[in-house]
Amino acid sequence: FFGWLIRGAIHAGKAIHGLIHRRRH
Repeated sequence: FFGWLIRGAIHAGKAIHGLIHRRRH
């Protein structure tokens, strides 16, 4: 469960980071 949670958190963080980067561009 923890592994899935961490994996989901990392995936969400990457998605948010990409979105912010895309918006800034």
